[in-house]
Amino acid sequence: MQPALSVFKSLLTAFIKHNQSARALPLAKEMDLYGVLHDAVRFGALAYACAQTGDIEAARILFDAIRTKKILPRAVEEHHATQLLAGWVKGCHLNEALTGFEWMKANGVSVQTPHSYTVLISGCADLAAFRSGVQLHHEASQRGFLKKPTMRNSLW
Repeated sequence: MQPALSVFKSLLTAFIKHNQSARALPLAKEMDLYGVLHDAVRFGALAYACAQTGDIEAARILFDAIRTKKILPRAVEEHHATQLLAGWVKGCHLNEALTGFEWMKANGVSVQTPHSYTVLISGCADLAAFRSGVQLHHEASQRGFLKKPTMRNSLW
């Protein structure tokens, strides 16, 4: 008997709600074994789990699902994609986060808030990433995001 999608969604939500993000990632692999398709709820929960645990490999798998159209880029909400970026930044993989962000912008994941920029700029604190931080700051300024309180806070 195959578990219903709603059972998996409930488990994912419970793991995240009770600060057990690490348990969400193995559950995702089990969902794949049952052939459960990606959807926004699953993607969001797993993106959050990647961000919380810094699981870079799981973040790569999720992002590859977008790139290979297993998940349509336009169906991915910005805050979920930003959680993947945060996972890469937290795991000290800034180059992957920057590459992912550029791919997002070029492939239909709408960037309408300063949050993605905030996450990426905070990862540019390393001197080696300074140039990327300056470029992101300039782009965020052009989009009017520097007027937002969350963006100003990330720059201090």
